[in-house]
Amino acid sequence: MTSKDNIKKYLCELMKLIFNGIGIAVIASLLTTFIITKVEYRNNINDQLKNISNIYIGCNKQWADEKFGSPQFSGEKEGYMLCAYVTDYFVVQMIFDNAMSAQAYSITALNNEDDICLQINDRTLSNKESYTLGEFSYYDFPGTPEYVVGAVSNGNARATYYEKYYFTSQGNYYNYYIGFLDYGKTEGTIQGNIHKFAIVDGDIDDEVTAEKNRGLQIISNRHDCFPNTYAVSNINDDMINNLFSYYWFNSQQLRNSMVGD
Repeated sequence: MTSKDNIKKYLCELMKLIFNGIGIAVIASLLTTFIITKVEYRNNINDQLKNISNIYIGCNKQWADEKFGSPQFSGEKEGYMLCAYVTDYFVVQMIFDNAMSAQAYSITALNNEDDICLQINDRTLSNKESYTLGEFSYYDFPGTPEYVVGAVSNGNARATYYEKYYFTSQGNYYNYYIGFLDYGKTEGTIQGNIHKFAIVDGDIDDEVTAEKNRGLQIISNRHDCFPNTYAVSNINDDMINNLFSYYWFNSQQLRNSMVGD
């Protein structure tokens, strides 16, 4: 082999080493970026999940925007601002007064591929217990409801149900609600959950008498149904109805994208 051939061979080997090194460096860089991105994403989710239980009556909109990002939907009604913060794991709706102070809010757990559950730790409740949305029944919630409301619309079959609770000083004199929104976390399909609604003329159970029923169609078996939404309010019932309706922001796409729909 000539000296020229040796040089050529040496250069070829050198080029292989260089390109291999570059390839390894690129792969390492991409892998590092991927890991960092995943860690940041997970930390962001964890922060949001922690802040779920830091929502309270009186918190301001600036705080909510910092913790959950800009609201994807906003509107005005009767002098109040309504905002919806939509994530992969939950939807937070908030009602702000003119001072941008929250007077009501709701938290709806969503079905998600990571199977992350939404735990509510509301320290304004006297029992200080934690509740995981979708894992306790209506009957398991403390106390008995003031009233229940439910309906299934014709055509697109949007279904909603909620119960109101009031614990006087043991609940800071706030109104509390647990309920079902059809884009939230469910067991089975949407249609399967809608079939749990019925027209009930008499008492539902020992906690809900006929006089407490303000709905057209309601969930008739409170022992076997699980709320996916939790809400707190310091304002009248007419405003809280917005948080359990489908009129002020478009949730149809959320429902259509749900697992099992």
